[in-house]
Amino acid sequence: MFRSAARFAGKEIRFGTEARQSMQKGVQRAVSAVATTLGPKGRNVIIEQSYGAPKITKDGVTVAKAIEFKDPFENMGAQLVRQVCNKTNDLAGDGTTTSAVLVASVFSESLRCIATGTNPIDMKRGMDRAVGVILQSVAEQSRKVTSTENIVQVATISANGDEELGRLIGQAMEKVGKDGVITTQDGKTMTTELEVVEGMSIDRGYISPYFVTDAKAQKAELEDAFVLVSAKKVSSIHTILPALNHVVRTGRPFDHWLPPGRTDEAWLTAWHPASVAERARDEQRTLAGDEQRGGREAIGGMEKGARRSDHHAGGRR
Repeated sequence: MFRSAARFAGKEIRFGTEARQSMQKGVQRAVSAVATTLGPKGRNVIIEQSYGAPKITKDGVTVAKAIEFKDPFENMGAQLVRQVCNKTNDLAGDGTTTSAVLVASVFSESLRCIATGTNPIDMKRGMDRAVGVILQSVAEQSRKVTSTENIVQVATISANGDEELGRLIGQAMEKVGKDGVITTQDGKTMTTELEVVEGMSIDRGYISPYFVTDAKAQKAELEDAFVLVSAKKVSSIHTILPALNHVVRTGRPFDHWLPPGRTDEAWLTAWHPASVAERARDEQRTLAGDEQRGGREAIGGMEKGARRSDHHAGGRR
């Protein structure tokens, strides 16, 4: 007699309605906890920590990550909710609670349709078609956020109603534009501050202490410097000699940066005009020496060849 549940090698296996209902229970329980944070008037959730004080949060994905059930099948349902929230957070950065609520609704309605005899494959194809229609409708209803006031409103909602933080985000967007980079750091004071850095900041250091321009602060600061970005490994100064010669003629500092991510290229070096000129002169002297040695060897070879010719000619005489 076939049963809907069986155990093999320490694993419990469930089939059919029993398996789906167990996972649905886990989905509903997880979403019930996550959904309390939905919207601007959502409530906070207190999460027990393995160490330290409990954590209070209104972030849906944070709540989803903290949920774990004893029943393995209910826990699989919670993991599905967690997976959706994580993906939404990675792609959009917000809307994780809304995604969790949609998961619960789609999962519940899907099981109801399957129970009435709907083919699961046909239902999945219908969902894919519906997604296309929904995305098109959302695109038609959407409008671009252009004014600073609108940006502040959106940022305030994303910051859980924190108007001060929303105002600072609006100011930051106004300063750097839609293509700018905004980063957050933990502050050491009681106030939240906005700092605007012109240009680009590379989180790297100088490769040698000889490049330090401020001995007291141990900093290497270059004003109005040339910047050379290379995607290939520079094994010899000869490959960038034309650029160095141009820098020497202008007298401006030179900064050479290789993009990180590859072990053979992840290093930074900064050269002052004096050191650039010295390196360039050394390279030129080396090249000139090679050419002179090559010329002397060629002349010596011709002389030896001439003596051999005279010797052979004398022998013939």
